[in-house]
Amino acid sequence: MILLKDVGIHIKFHKKGKFKYFYVPLFDIKGFRYFILALDNQSLFTIIPILSISGKDEDPHMILSKQILMTHYSNPNLICGYLKTQLDFGFS
Repeated sequence: MILLKDVGIHIKFHKKGKFKYFYVPLFDIKGFRYFILALDNQSLFTIIPILSISGKDEDPHMILSKQILMTHYSNPNLICGYLKTQLDFGFS
């Protein structure tokens, strides 16, 4: 798994794009798999994981980590485990 901040400055990204929200309740691994498999397999995506009580993008939320780079081929178990660790770390 790679965070956007860890990518070298010599690699340029097109940072203008549309925001889309995908709700995965309670770190449901099946939800992560579905989300990742639905990604275009020829593209790279920047993901900003947030924690929300209601799952609505306009309600207050907490950002769980820095931006994560993700593709159609990303490992959902790795992403889910990382986010669970971030959540535990944030409340300890």
